[in-house]
Amino acid sequence: MKNKNTALEIRIYGADGGVETFTQQEDALAENILKDILPARLFTSDKIVIAGDFSLTAFVPARLSRIDFIKEGVACWAFPAGIVDAI
Repeated sequence: MKNKNTALEIRIYGADGGVETFTQQEDALAENILKDILPARLFTSDKIVIAGDFSLTAFVPARLSRIDFIKEGVACWAFPAGIVDAI
């Protein structure tokens, strides 16, 4: 993470090579974000929306290649049943 004051950094990678980065400074909100995400279902919705104080940014999952959730001291989620690696 670039900023040590950032509790959570979310990087969204587009299929076109673009990367959008979002940050959450408050640790309690960052914990709630990570707790409420269902990794196995993240790309199954019609859109993924990131809300800020004064904005909303929406992404079409079919046009994304990857999403990183970066937080100090947090391990990766377990893969869904039957999957041992993702490339």
